[in-house]
Amino acid sequence: MKRYTPSVVLSFLVGSVLGAQATPSPALLALSKTDLTLAIVNPATNAVVARMPSGPDPHEVIASADGRFAYISNYGGGAYNTLTVVDLVNQKTLDGVRKRACASDYRRRIAAIHAEGMIASGNFMFGFDEDGPEIFDDTLAFLDETKMLHASFTAEIPFPGTPAWRHYRDEGRLLSLDYDDYVGKDHVLVHPRRMSPEHLRHGIRRLALAFYGPVRRFRLAMAAARNRQLLAELGPARIPGLIALNVFQMWQWHYRMSQPGAWLYRTLLPAARLRYPSEWRRRSNFS
Repeated sequence: MKRYTPSVVLSFLVGSVLGAQATPSPALLALSKTDLTLAIVNPATNAVVARMPSGPDPHEVIASADGRFAYISNYGGGAYNTLTVVDLVNQKTLDGVRKRACASDYRRRIAAIHAEGMIASGNFMFGFDEDGPEIFDDTLAFLDETKMLHASFTAEIPFPGTPAWRHYRDEGRLLSLDYDDYVGKDHVLVHPRRMSPEHLRHGIRRLALAFYGPVRRFRLAMAAARNRQLLAELGPARIPGLIALNVFQMWQWHYRMSQPGAWLYRTLLPAARLRYPSEWRRRSNFS
């Protein structure tokens, strides 16, 4: 019986998942009124372990008795008077995208997938209200640590008619009503809260080019080659197969994210509408 190497796809809403390190005990909680964030600090090393978004105008923070949650009061001179709840274990703000996930759980799952000779493929989405400029470096560090062989990166895509799309439309944060722009990757459709659209677009491109750079590709290919169960069905062609896979991924993402490649991609994208006669008369995918 022929054996095939499956690929397991993991999806990440990045701001709610990635934590650089486990929360220490004890830990110091520090608010930043400028960045609107809560930092978890290791008092033994003074190192910032993680940062999560607070509410507007954070004023005080207190931790629960069991150390699992933090509660931030947001004043705004009496304009807000709200509380923001932070999960200190999973290192995420609970009133954000509400995705129940944590980095340590994903680390265990990825290691188990690799141990079975399977390829873990991560889909990372950026641009949520919780995401700040640091999210791209945090994601790259996570990928380096877990030795994921494949990952894709995209800005948030609020498809028309969904609650998220209506929410962004009502707030005036949608940047395009042309459905041809709803293709993901570095097409930014929503103005983020904690960075500019250009910063988000540049961050996604920088992350993709760094992850699919030749040095990381070589290092990841060597790590994959040491896993003898991976692509075992190829026999003697296993190592050439890994090399070919990495070379193809480098070409694909550099074509899509480098400046010349991005320009060519955007120039040719309208031609995709010519594939189907029904699309020739269409003015917008909304109609």
